[in-house]
Amino acid sequence: MKRYNVIITGPDGAGKTTAVQSVSDDGKASSTMLGGMSVDYGVANLSPTEQAHLYGISGEGSFDPIGDILIQSANGLLVMLDNRRNNPFRDLKRHTAKFSHLLASQQVVVGITHCDHTRTEPLERYRQWAQENLPIRVELVPIDARNQADILDLLIQVLQSCRQPSPPQPVDLPAQPLVTETATQALITPAATQPDPSPPDKTWRKRLWNMVYLE
Repeated sequence: MKRYNVIITGPDGAGKTTAVQSVSDDGKASSTMLGGMSVDYGVANLSPTEQAHLYGISGEGSFDPIGDILIQSANGLLVMLDNRRNNPFRDLKRHTAKFSHLLASQQVVVGITHCDHTRTEPLERYRQWAQENLPIRVELVPIDARNQADILDLLIQVLQSCRQPSPPQPVDLPAQPLVTETATQALITPAATQPDPSPPDKTWRKRLWNMVYLE
């Protein structure tokens, strides 16, 4: 099963928890406290051979080192905004800045909830602001966090770049043998002598490590 990790972030009330719950399969959605930070976790089946593991975090305040572990494993970022808030543009700026190092390397999609609310910003204002203030182009989509189809569509957009197969690259055959004596010796070295990565020692770190890499 092909696995993708997606971070869902946004201000309180934007619909992060609802989105994770609405799209998760087999009742796998859950909320847990890790290192004093609440993480919404769920698994969504994108196809018979693909799963998206979802990690909902607020993105407000400091979340290191929890955020570091999540960001290192992330294949995409979904930012959710509450259109009813006083300054949703400030929210968008804060949450994209928090994950600025993901903007250039991963697909970023912004889901805007409560767009039917009166006296709210039109979608075109969001697009204009993003074009003028963000370093890359992001997709902005009005959604209902309770609607499974809406969230699935967002996830597919978030993961569009990494789901596309890479074109075959030409291979230049080296003049020297592919396997040298040193490489051969490394291959026959017992596995026990090779350093293996291990989860962090703290209990919450181990739980998060298992969520990101093992479940």
